[in-house]
Amino acid sequence: MKYSLFFRCAIVAVVLSILACFQSASRLHAQNDSTKVAPTYQLTELILQSTRTYTRPVADIDISCTWQHTSGRTITVKGFWNGSAEYRARFAAPLAGVWTYRTVASDTANGGLHNRRGSITVQPYRGDNALYSKGFLKVSENKRYLTYGTGEPFFWLGDTMWDITWKSRLSEAKRLISDRKQKQFSVAQVIPMTYIFYPGRGITNRNNQNYYLDNDYLKPNPRYFDYLDSLVQTMNDSNIVVALVPLWGYFSSISTMPYDVEKLNREQSLAIAGYIGARYAGSHVVWIIGADDNYGTPAQQEFWTTFGKIVRTADGNQHLCTVHPSGYGAPENYFANTTDWLDFNMYQPSHVIGGDFTWQEAQRQYSLFPQKPLVNGESNYEDLHSPFWLPTDTTKPEPPRISAADTRQASYESLLSGAIGGVTYGANGVWQWHSTELPGILYPRVSWDSAMKFPGSTQMMILKEWMTRLQWYKFLPATERVVRFTSEDNHIAAAILGDSNFIAYLPMTTHSVTLNLNEIGRTNAPLQALWVSPTSGKVEKREPVRRTAETLVTPPSQADWLLVITENTMLSVFEPNISRPSTQLSVTNIFPQPALGSLTMVVDSEDFGILELSVFDMMGHLVSDISITISSGKTLIPLRFRQTGAMVYRGVFTSTSRQQNSISGTLFNSSKD
Repeated sequence: MKYSLFFRCAIVAVVLSILACFQSASRLHAQNDSTKVAPTYQLTELILQSTRTYTRPVADIDISCTWQHTSGRTITVKGFWNGSAEYRARFAAPLAGVWTYRTVASDTANGGLHNRRGSITVQPYRGDNALYSKGFLKVSENKRYLTYGTGEPFFWLGDTMWDITWKSRLSEAKRLISDRKQKQFSVAQVIPMTYIFYPGRGITNRNNQNYYLDNDYLKPNPRYFDYLDSLVQTMNDSNIVVALVPLWGYFSSISTMPYDVEKLNREQSLAIAGYIGARYAGSHVVWIIGADDNYGTPAQQEFWTTFGKIVRTADGNQHLCTVHPSGYGAPENYFANTTDWLDFNMYQPSHVIGGDFTWQEAQRQYSLFPQKPLVNGESNYEDLHSPFWLPTDTTKPEPPRISAADTRQASYESLLSGAIGGVTYGANGVWQWHSTELPGILYPRVSWDSAMKFPGSTQMMILKEWMTRLQWYKFLPATERVVRFTSEDNHIAAAILGDSNFIAYLPMTTHSVTLNLNEIGRTNAPLQALWVSPTSGKVEKREPVRRTAETLVTPPSQADWLLVITENTMLSVFEPNISRPSTQLSVTNIFPQPALGSLTMVVDSEDFGILELSVFDMMGHLVSDISITISSGKTLIPLRFRQTGAMVYRGVFTSTSRQQNSISGTLFNSSKD
């Protein structure tokens, strides 16, 4: 009996091991494997052993591998050097059945790389990962948004993680990826090397691997890319598509941006395009060509067109491609909307509070023909200075920082004005992966692990869940139905119209809005207005409205609101699936005590939120009344007094999840300030 149990456990362990391998990359050794089993839409790689040594293994030989399905469908991808004498070719089978392969090498005398043949049996993926079950992203039939391979709508909710590739450790990266998966982010925007001004030949990651070998821009280091492989696989396993920038724009010699950086010449730039395109051909990625650059000259347009086509050829033309422009730009400023290698447009409104370009460019791009999906590729980054490009003068007041409310406004305005494809969020501290060991360059206040908890990231999940519930992909921009709009600080109420719903985003300080609700809905059922809080996702108020050409509605408060006009009564009970964090907040120190006119209170919080703090003298008179934003972790609160003697403080902390807890205690001021 004891031995039977032992063997049963051993068999279970073997089976689990096999299943684990099956769910990760399927590896096929061309020299000794004839048949392998793999699931659809998961990474499969062919391992080849060269019989010759090349001085420049990336530039001196070209390898391709053609996979053919029994139906006749073929996919040809490029091979890539993986160190020493090893080369690999990667793809992910879109169809179940038998696929045969054949390699072709430019050095036909190299029998280890040329004319290798074999087959693989592919079975349907049976898990619950949407990427693996629904396939690589593509453009919708109406050219307005992105879909999975099955045609099911895909909402682009991106996060900028540019520097995660070299500044993070895998255990740290997994924490962020897990957080973004929980918050339903669907895209991670990353750069394999860096966007900053690096010294020498590339940068070194936390595994002490440099991007290039032997100070040679034609020799990308495969061991550096091993870590990126792990990141991409972890993200894909978490239902996150990776938007990769093979080369940041101003690192190519064709760039005219005035940055003092080492630049790659044409041959070196195009070599890295082919290498990265081949290495991630079997992963769930989209390509961002260039980044933060201008492409205004014919020479620049020719270069980046060649670059983009090389990337697409290397991956077998399986992944979507776009261009990332500099601030206040869009691909259409440089490349015609008929450009065949550009599948969708990504615009950058730049990082400012309440900028008009956010909604104006979305409207303009939506009106272009032929149409292409539009994504806001960099909404204003939460907690970044606005504008960030002005130098910070320590002798002057600090420039304002972008708040969660500012990020919400930019995201809703772009989406409802025409950027139907989706939006990319960013958190200062995360995108530049700030830590005490490797600080960021644009004045982050907290490290990446605190910044990932900024309230805006949760509010982006609320945006996605409401848009998905309302079937955002069926809507058309309809800001013209906003007849009048009264507000203190803002001047647009973005809106979209669907079959049976009308949606408008009303920014803060909106007093009232007059809407044209004629012919809203598919029936004559009564309409109701749902006032949805963009911070909590809850329907805070519901009221009947009439189908008139001028229907006046008034927001419940001066906060920003998502207004949903609908015939669907079930929407009034919908709430996003938000995990409610703890709201614990405590006073950990007050110094100096007794005070001499001023003191500092230190509070420690597990969540972001607002602390309403009041201080009273012993007669019950209000001495001080403040409202302050509290970050996750420790926050220092300066207080100043003219009164002397003992005082009592009371505070109510309201977290972003609308939970509350209270603090109270005593203070003592011994002299006047």
